[in-house]
Amino acid sequence: MKLIEVIPAPKDIIMKIGSAVLFFATSILATTVGQTQPVADNWHQWRGPENNGVSRTADPPVEWSEEKNVAWKIEIGGHGTSSPIVWGNKVFVTTAVNTEKVDPSLPKPEDQPERVFGIKHPNTSYQMTVLCIDKKTGKELWRDVAKTLVPHEGHHRDASFASASPFCDDKRIYCWFGSGGLFAYSHDGKKLWESDLGRAKVGASLGEGSSPVVHDGKIVIVRDHAGQSTIEVLDANSGKPIWKKDRDEGNAWATPAIAKHKGVTQVITSASNKVRSYNLKTGEIIWEAKGLTANCAPCPIVHEEVVYCMSGYKGYSLLAIPITGKGDVTDSVLWKVNRGTPYVPSPILYDGLLYFNQSNQNIMTCVDVKDGSLVIERDRLPGLGGVYSSPVGAAGRIYMTDRKGTVLVLERGRETKVLATNELDDDFHASPALAGKQLFLRGMRFLYCLEEGRTPAKQKVVSKLPAEKKPPTASSPKSTRGLLMQIAKRELPKDYPAGKGHQPFVDKWFANAPPEKSRRVGQLWKEQERLFPNMKNRGASFIKILDYVRTNGGKTKAPKQQGNANPHIKRVVKAGIRVEEGKPPGERGSVSGLVRNQDGELMGGVMISAFDKGRRMTTSVFSQPDGKFRIDDLAEGDVRVRARLLGQLDRFIEDVKLGVSDLEFTMEPATGIDLENQRPSDSAFSMLKFDNVRDRLNFKMMCAYCHQIGTRGFRAPEQPVDWDTMIRRMDGFGGLYPHTKETIVQRIIDTYKDDAVNNWPPYEPPPAPTGMAANVKITTWEMGEMLEGSFHDLEIGPDDGLAYVVHIGRQYTATLDPETTERIYYRLPRGSHGPHSIEPDNEGQMWLTLCVSGEMAKFDLQTKEYTITSSAEPPADRGSWPHTLRVDPKDPEGLIWYTDAGRNSVFRLHPKTLERKEYHLLEAGQVKAGGKGESRGITPYGLDYSPVDGKIWYSKLNGNRIGRIDPKVPDGDITEWNPPFRGPRRLHVAPDGMVWVPGFGSGVFGKFDPSTEEWTVYPLPNYQNQIPYALNVAPDGMVWVCGTGNDTLYRFNPKTEYLVEFRMPAQVTYTREIEFDKDGNIWTSNSQAPVRHMENGCGGIIKLEILDKDEKEMGGVKLAPIELSLDEQGILPEAKLARQAEQKRKGENAVKLIQSGKFDSSPFDAVDLALKQKDPNARGSALSAAFGRLGGGVGGIELEDVVKRLNS
Repeated sequence: MKLIEVIPAPKDIIMKIGSAVLFFATSILATTVGQTQPVADNWHQWRGPENNGVSRTADPPVEWSEEKNVAWKIEIGGHGTSSPIVWGNKVFVTTAVNTEKVDPSLPKPEDQPERVFGIKHPNTSYQMTVLCIDKKTGKELWRDVAKTLVPHEGHHRDASFASASPFCDDKRIYCWFGSGGLFAYSHDGKKLWESDLGRAKVGASLGEGSSPVVHDGKIVIVRDHAGQSTIEVLDANSGKPIWKKDRDEGNAWATPAIAKHKGVTQVITSASNKVRSYNLKTGEIIWEAKGLTANCAPCPIVHEEVVYCMSGYKGYSLLAIPITGKGDVTDSVLWKVNRGTPYVPSPILYDGLLYFNQSNQNIMTCVDVKDGSLVIERDRLPGLGGVYSSPVGAAGRIYMTDRKGTVLVLERGRETKVLATNELDDDFHASPALAGKQLFLRGMRFLYCLEEGRTPAKQKVVSKLPAEKKPPTASSPKSTRGLLMQIAKRELPKDYPAGKGHQPFVDKWFANAPPEKSRRVGQLWKEQERLFPNMKNRGASFIKILDYVRTNGGKTKAPKQQGNANPHIKRVVKAGIRVEEGKPPGERGSVSGLVRNQDGELMGGVMISAFDKGRRMTTSVFSQPDGKFRIDDLAEGDVRVRARLLGQLDRFIEDVKLGVSDLEFTMEPATGIDLENQRPSDSAFSMLKFDNVRDRLNFKMMCAYCHQIGTRGFRAPEQPVDWDTMIRRMDGFGGLYPHTKETIVQRIIDTYKDDAVNNWPPYEPPPAPTGMAANVKITTWEMGEMLEGSFHDLEIGPDDGLAYVVHIGRQYTATLDPETTERIYYRLPRGSHGPHSIEPDNEGQMWLTLCVSGEMAKFDLQTKEYTITSSAEPPADRGSWPHTLRVDPKDPEGLIWYTDAGRNSVFRLHPKTLERKEYHLLEAGQVKAGGKGESRGITPYGLDYSPVDGKIWYSKLNGNRIGRIDPKVPDGDITEWNPPFRGPRRLHVAPDGMVWVPGFGSGVFGKFDPSTEEWTVYPLPNYQNQIPYALNVAPDGMVWVCGTGNDTLYRFNPKTEYLVEFRMPAQVTYTREIEFDKDGNIWTSNSQAPVRHMENGCGGIIKLEILDKDEKEMGGVKLAPIELSLDEQGILPEAKLARQAEQKRKGENAVKLIQSGKFDSSPFDAVDLALKQKDPNARGSALSAAFGRLGGGVGGIELEDVVKRLNS
């Protein structure tokens, strides 16, 4: 392979590097010709002297902290995510300072429509500022406000208006503020010229980010956005344009790379549609290649005659493209990697090894660029959190920086070797810079200069920037990290007994603590584990947090009264409204045609779906036995039509016009990976290995709360799910059972990694739907933004015909007009609320449970206002986790009933007076969460009223009971029953008074007769691997069940015991709630967490309509009632319970014997007795007692001798 033309390196550098110069010299092309100072000694652009993240001359420190090896630390002021640039003895950095001066002509942020990520357009002016700092002392040499303006768009909360890093040569520093302008300064701070390149229109208003590149006296600016994307070249001396080309690209943030081949300088740009090479002189495209995924941000790297481009959003892609070709070179790509590539961070190329993160995670891959072979495959970097910063390297080391201030120093090599882990008190999104002996780290508040042996006396560096509201940082008590660091310095409370008294002390406090303080302890402890995973004394750390909260943290405030006569109203707030305009249907029409198999035979049961992109909706029907299909009532416009059947390849016809009647699909069997990719979750879940039946139940109850398991997104460890985070989140719902999160994660990885999947038996698809199952019309509407989970409950408006749905994470109620497809989003302002359940009261107003904030809300459909009240009884400011609510339409008072999943209670609320009453439910053997044993948490969950007698029924998901409240009796006359299955979730009461309950853990559903107290249990198909989330009973008595584990809905006729399965149009359909409209159609909400696993990447609403309601029940299966074994019910047999009780009793006796001093003369006998105890808890207590006696000097035995004895 011929080496491309390079800019000669200075002789002294060549002498230092020797033969290695050939390896990196080509990257130096991203510098400017004629520079007098050696570029390699500086960090003159974002990715360093070689544009690959490496400095050949730097030797930065390996270890540091706030007190060690900090040469200086200055407060930058403003807000910026650009990286520092180093030239000679100067450091340059940019920032955007909010002046707080309001432009009254612009809308306030709170009055603006809701946007993705909660982004708001500013209405205050910002000073786009350039700073120059003395490299040795940290003293500010000069600053200049390049421009003051009100930005026309906002940015992602983790970005800034100063996100592009400057570029420096020996004459000028070039600063690019995106739509704020391009500016050139002399090194002493004189503004030489400026150029306004116009406004960009970034999709979702995420902010701009590509940095400028200068070469041969020319500045290159790439602007890929939702408007007209461009690449522009300007004269570096004057800022005047040389050429400009339009680009067919959407959002991208990748900074271009420069290379030379056969005398022609190329500008290489990474983007979603194509990687392109432009002639720097003329702007003509030299070559282009496809293959990257969306939203490209990583910078391409050139080495020899190959450029390495990658992306990590909506998929993973790394392409090794030769720069020697012309035209379309897609087929000339040397090698590819389709796993583990970054979204935001750029890679580092260090001596033939290409290192990069997966997405924005702490997972690293290393590839040998010679042939693309994997050297390190997705290693999790210990102690590192989420990552935006790009890695840098020098002196045989690689520096990885996470967002929370941790920097991992790795040895450059073919295996992951950690040399040091360092922490600073700031948050870091910018990438480091290296020069000489120094490492420069730009935080959200401070700029650090780190150097071996430089730890000056503490000094306060005051920023000269205008005053503004600074974001909380790690050094501020308001930040979680800073708060936890302060808590760690506390003394242990004097009333803390330590040792064996630890757990009783904790239990007693939690039993009497207000829910809000208990929740605060849990929140701080989770952050403690995340931020400081290697804490030395976990028990002491936990007690200090508990003591902080009980003494002065998490104090509740009295409800604010805003001049309202009702003292129960906390506040009345206007909804933030965003309207997604619909498209009137216009002249309706149909499309029709035939479906055949590959042999030409007609096929029935094939789902035919018409995709209306403009209206974000899909209409699906099934082909009939004669192969014919017809989709009626389609709105005006062209559609995309798909044919789908499990076991067959999907077939598409594009741009189909209404009225077309001769569509024809020829299906072809799916094989290999195509067939495997159709496998639904219940089949993939069956591949997991369990110790026993009870283990399977516990696993489902723990790990399938909000998502299917085993789908394609789950079938590679850490891709794209961060399993550690997922398990930690589920731990908060119910507690881990005896497996730890590590064993759960390992079980999932072992089952779903590629080589394991390749050894699975082939997927056997079910037969094509027939009868009633193929006589339906299914309409789906996308709601909200792409990749924006998680919708929860829905309701059909009693009078307006609108569908209402709530979104927990985005804090809104949304309405859908099925006729016009107009969507309106009504956002709850001020903080995180977590709208979960929605239900109309008897006057037509909508009520919501706000599970996160522990409140209730009434949404007025006329005024668009939310009235907020506590969900708990006064004087409590908030409840724990208000969950499901229901209103009995026959109730003359129209009382609002709801469960609280965070406490063992059901509440009722009067819609007029807003008074609340709490019904304390029967106890059910609760155990604390947090990985301390099998969960028996209470979790009151589902709720319904009986249309026969008005009594209230509820289910306890983890308490494994259903119960009844009589509203006519003061104390509710509460009665509870254990269902003969595991995990009663969302129950409903039928018109005849029968209570129908889904068994989420057991995969069954059951009928409970209140008059006889007898159960009848029915299994879903493949019930051992099913997870029915909810069910509802239609006015005609039909029971509809969520097929949450296999993308279906089920209809069950209690009279005939006939079950029909209806397949949904999209893979990974996680249905949560079922409702019915006045015409008897079935509606459900669809939301999978994470939503990126869903086939279309967007949650929404589904409507199912049976086309011929008089059709005979065919195409299903008749169910027979079953009786589950005790193991399948999650119940230990009596003999086993008795045996465990006896073991516990013996263990308690052993503890008493040891503590009595009987074994003081023979201490090893005490240890032996402890080890013989079969009950794990008793064995631990007995060992503690034995060591306690030994620790007191009993028998003169040294602890080392005991350890040797145990090991033997």
